[in-house]
Order: sequence, then structure tokens, then C-alpha cells
Amino acid sequence: MIGTWSMVLFLTLCSCQDGAPPAFLEPVESKTLSVAENSDVTLKCRATGHPTPGYRWKHNGRRIPECSSSGDLTLTNVSAQHKGDYQCMAENEDTYGATAVAASQPITLNIYSQCKTWRKSNNSRFVRQEFQYLALECDCPPECLKSKITWYRSEPALTQINISRYEGRLHIDKKGTLHFIYTTASDGGTIYQCGVTSPDHFLLGRKYEVAITKITSPPTHPSRIRSQTVQPRFLVRQTADLECVFSGHPTPVTTWKYINGTTLPHTRKFELVPGSFGRRLRIRNLAIDDGGRYSCSGSNGVTDEAHVDVTVTSKPVWMKPLTDITVPEGRVAHLSCKTGSVGRESQPGFPVWYNNGNEINPASTGDRRFQFSKDRSVLTIVKVKRSVDAVCFQCNVSNGAGYVFGNGCLKVTKGNRGPRTVSKTTILIAAVCSASLVFLAVIFTTFIRRMWKKSWKSEHPPRRSSLPAYTDIEYRQGTPPPPYDQIHLQCLPREGEMLDEDRDNTSVYDYTEPGSDVRNRPSVVSQGGMYLTPSEGEDDPPSYLSLI
Repeated sequence: MIGTWSMVLFLTLCSCQDGAPPAFLEPVESKTLSVAENSDVTLKCRATGHPTPGYRWKHNGRRIPECSSSGDLTLTNVSAQHKGDYQCMAENEDTYGATAVAASQPITLNIYSQCKTWRKSNNSRFVRQEFQYLALECDCPPECLKSKITWYRSEPALTQINISRYEGRLHIDKKGTLHFIYTTASDGGTIYQCGVTSPDHFLLGRKYEVAITKITSPPTHPSRIRSQTVQPRFLVRQTADLECVFSGHPTPVTTWKYINGTTLPHTRKFELVPGSFGRRLRIRNLAIDDGGRYSCSGSNGVTDEAHVDVTVTSKPVWMKPLTDITVPEGRVAHLSCKTGSVGRESQPGFPVWYNNGNEINPASTGDRRFQFSKDRSVLTIVKVKRSVDAVCFQCNVSNGAGYVFGNGCLKVTKGNRGPRTVSKTTILIAAVCSASLVFLAVIFTTFIRRMWKKSWKSEHPPRRSSLPAYTDIEYRQGTPPPPYDQIHLQCLPREGEMLDEDRDNTSVYDYTEPGSDVRNRPSVVSQGGMYLTPSEGEDDPPSYLSLI
């Protein structure tokens, strides 16, 4: 027993690898950043790999001269010319001279201007009877809408209006318009102005002079829709803010429902924005099923209703994403980049393929080993070569809502039967449990396997067992998948037996424990995040599989 586990430990210490292509830790998904003009921003990039990768960046597909050993890209005093898509490129070279360049998910940078100037419109004067509706539009330029808009009145000094004090009678919508759901005499005889505060400026819009005619008998004004969100369009996982503003006296109560009349659930997903008095509905983490028609109604004895048609769409969704694969030299590699669209979104176009970040033109690749499927969703490389094909591939697929980007590296192992390991640790232990036995199968590199063969002298003939043929090793981040069968505590390891590399071992996989109807069932115990998968073909058991 001690000797067996000592050998496993020895293999672990001696295992080595030729190299590992870059794999990104950050960014792991596409994202969008909004940055104020003239400010600074740092885009972060981290990748693993052996040897340690170097970094460079691309902006809208063009290489940026600046580079950083840490992978971070710092942009100072940004302006409109800095907006667009940024991608981090991580690069390393294996011991055979093949260079792999992996491309990160894109970071989209939006630059907005700070509100520095305000070309005011002519001043206006409004006269209303008491209890009538009034709306004052904020004439701020588009860039000022990024800032929080507040309203002021002269009393006679300029004083900010505290909306919460009016108990829902006043409302500022998302465009900055000030709504008087109904007016009172106290609203008149003054000047109103909207304003924004930026880091260096305080700017005010045009002046509104408001006069209110007082009446002796308060009338009833029925609820009436005055403002609403019009045909909004959102992407999956975004947050939607829907708004309906009703006028009337007394103040209408606003409620929201699905178009079928179902009341919206009171959950974190559906929220009435605090301070909006029900006029603004927030829907978080949108899904395709959240699209459709929503109903808002305002009631103060008389009910008025409006509809908001919400469209939720999505960039292409992955059906079979581009991922890292391992293929023996001389074999065929299949790289897949299959996507689809959801809902009513248009179908994705043909993928655009890249080799180490350089676009591949299917019509003029110059290499007949490169073959594309009819829809270009699968790239096939015939007779892969370790010296030239151990690189990274990328694909870009677009539809009407945006695009997705995939990255996958091709690792080429030496020889047709080389072990297919894709982890820093090349040792994996698979256990097979029967009524009272556990067989340990050790996967190791070709070098270690040959060294073991020379020094191993089996004292017993190979044991017949039902261990199935395992031909692939796959790598998974985090917790490995559940085993085929649990290993029971009463199972004990068995020593001193292994398969002979030069013999026909196919019959070894058909064993039933004497005196038992229970066939051996495999159970996988992983190390380093690796595990074995059953062969999908008719291959014989791999030559590097041994029973201890």
C-alpha cells in the first residue's frame, strides 16, 4: 500500500508540461464603461499561461503602441477619440516555438461630455388656474442629461425644490421635466429654473415665470395620462425603468399590471422606485419573457390607462461556443462557433474568424488544411501540426442587437496516442469500485510512462476488470462533475497489477467479481480539476492507462 501511493506521489512530482496557452482571468465577460470627458480610466487585464503571457491591447481592431507588463491599460484625459471597443491580447510561446495569442472579451468605452455650457432658450411665462396641470421642460443640452437634474424657484433667493415635501403633487421625470400634477396658489408668483451640478460648474436653464389664478371652489379633474415611456428596447440582463405620469385632482394613484390584468409581484425584480409615488416601475435582470405590454393606470375616482410595449432582445446566444481543445498531432481539429438568436431578433450573420487575432479570409486562406462549414460556424483543420497550429482562434458573431466574441486555443500533443492533459498537473487518479475492490488508474505523461515501463516488473498477470475505455482528459474550472458511482468506505485499494502497454488489453474490460452479479462501475476521483470521459468511438483502451 505504501509503495503504491509513493509511486503516485513520485509521478506527481515528476510530471511536467510543454506549455499552456493564455487563459483570461479578467475580463471574463464583455462590459461597457461610461467615463466623463477629460477624466482618467484604467482597463484591467489578467491571464494565466505557461510561460507567463505578455500583453498588448487593440482599440477598434487596431493595435495600441503602449503596452504594460501587468496587462493594465491606463487612458488619461480621455476624449471622444477614445470611445469604442478595447481588447486585451495575451501572448506566449511554447517549447516548440508555436506562439499562441488569446483575445479577451471586449470592453466598450463610452465617453460623455461634462455639462460646461448651457445655451439658454428664451424665457417663458405660464398662467394657469388653480388645480390645473402644468409641465415645465428642462432645456438642458443632451450631455447634461447624464447629470442629476434638479429644479429651483426664487423665494426670492434661488432655492432647490424638495420634491418629497409635496407628497406626490410634483414629479420630475427621467427627461428632467417638472410635472405639477395639479397646481395650487402657492406655486405661482415666482420663477422656476432647472439646473445641473458638475464637478467644476453649476449651470441653470431658462427661466419660467408662473402665475396661478386662485379659484374659490376646488374642482375635480379626472385622471389623464400626460407622459409615458414610449416603445423602450432593452438587452437581456439590463434594468428597465418604465414611467407613466397622470394628472388630475385629487392626485391619481398609479398602479402597474401585466397586459392580461395580472398584478405584478412584489419582488426585487419588480420594484416601484422609491419617491416616485408608483409612477416609475423598475424591472431588474431582464429576461426575454419580460418583454411585452405593461399596463399603467391612474385613478382618482376616474381611471385612465396607458400601455408601455417593452422589447427585450439579446445579442447572439451561444449554442456551441468556441473553447480550448486538445488534439494529437496529425489528427483533425474541429473548432465550433455556433450561435442563435432569441425572440424576434434577426438571426446572426456568418462568424468572422481570427487566428491569433488576425482575421482569416475563408476565400483566400492559402492553406487547404483549413476548411469551413457552409455557414462558417465550424472551422476544421486537417492534419494539425504542432509547430504551426498550436495557436489561439477567435470568432465574432453579430445580430441586430450586438455581437459576441469567442476565444479558444488549440493544444497539439506529440504523437497519435499521447496523453491529452490540459492542466498544470498531469496526474489523475480514477477509481473503480466493485463489491470489495478499488483499482487505481494513473494517467501520466509519455516520458514518465516510458520510465515506469522500464523499471516495472509485474509479479502477477493483468487482472480482468470492467474498467471502460477512457480516451480523453478534460479540464474544468472549479468543482469537477459528480462521479459515476460513489466509492464506499469498505472498498480497499488493490496493489501490484497493471496493464501491459504492448499487449491486447481489450478483454480486460469485461470482468465480473466472482460470486457476484454486480459489475464494476467506474467512479472518478479528480486532481487539479481534471477528469476522464468515456470514449465516444471504437478506440482500444489508451496505451497510457495502467492499473496499479
